[in-house]
Formats: sequence, structure tokens, C-alpha cells
Amino acid sequence: MRMRLAFLLNASWFMASLLLAACASETVTSELPVAGRVLPPDRILVHRFQVIPQGSEYGTVPFKQSPEEVRVGRLLGEAVATNLVAELKTRGVNAAMARDDAPPQEQTVWIFGRFMHLESPSSSNVVGGYTFADPLRTRVMIFQGSGSNLQFIAQADTATDSGVKPRMAPEAEKAAVEADAKRVAKEAADRIAAYYRKRGFMK
Repeated sequence: MRMRLAFLLNASWFMASLLLAACASETVTSELPVAGRVLPPDRILVHRFQVIPQGSEYGTVPFKQSPEEVRVGRLLGEAVATNLVAELKTRGVNAAMARDDAPPQEQTVWIFGRFMHLESPSSSNVVGGYTFADPLRTRVMIFQGSGSNLQFIAQADTATDSGVKPRMAPEAEKAAVEADAKRVAKEAADRIAAYYRKRGFMK
């Protein structure tokens, strides 16, 4: 199952990268079409948002993040996922953090998120990885099922203001991370809840 999930993540990541590379807009709001057959979800499992670009741990992607960006990005990745679960619950969606001891069923929806940034200040190409930047960009990818029934459903991008800056005092950094996480989670939850309503899974 993990091999199939990795394949789907890589395939959807590559396809989305091609789409966004051709997009000249500074504010990224693109969405891929929803898969045709989607079962009424029993729950949503939210994974912590990815901080390091896909493939960089294998030397296939230039690794340009500083240790400080990786550290803060991991704080944000945890906080965004936690807040997303809370936001979804307030909208009537059965959501929880993904855990090894809570395996998905055929109807279970999985949410994977990645931080994004512009490849360079003069480029419109959006690539993976957390950096100190304004706006704070994320990509949310939605899957359903498990094993051979796992399918890629849809994806959506968010872009929100960021209050996190390099070398902040600990208390200020903590407050900024939480504020950023709440903004990202709210926007992502709004999109997911709208998708639920569109498919008739909730009123």
C-alpha cells in the first residue's frame, strides 16, 4: 500500500508541477478535476504537512532550504494539520490526525499537504518546500481508500499572508506559527467542506 501511495503522490505531484509551471499568475488557486467515483467518506485522516521538497532526500532536487526554515516549517506542518482537523470538525466533517494504529478503510479520505514557494523571485514556477516567504503557500492533495483501491481524488492550492519571519524571538515565533497555521487550515477546510457539500456528503 505504501508503494502505491508513493506512486500516486509522485504522479500527482509531477502532473501538478507541469500545470503550475505554465501558470503566470502570482496567486495560485488551481485545482485538478475530481475523480469520477468517490464514495461517501466515513472520515478524513490528515497527515502532517511536508516541509522538505519531494526527492531532495535522495539528491534529485536542489536542496535550498536553511536549517532554520526546515525547523520552522516542521512546526508549521504540525500546527496546520492539527488546526485543519479542528476546522473540519467545526464544519461537521469527521476528521482526525493520521496514525499508524488507525488504518484507512475503502471509504476513508486521506489528506496530504505540502508547503510551496516560488522557485525564484522572478519566476512564476511554484516548487515544493517551506521557505520564509509571503504569501505562505500550500498544496492539499486528497486520496480515498486503501491498498489497491487507493485513488487520487483532487487537489487544491492555498496562498495566505504569513507573519513568520527569520530569527524571531521564541514567543513571537510561536504566536506567528499558530496564526499562520490557523489561516492556512481555515482556507483548506473551507475548500474541503465545499467539496463535501458539492458531492452531497453533507448539508
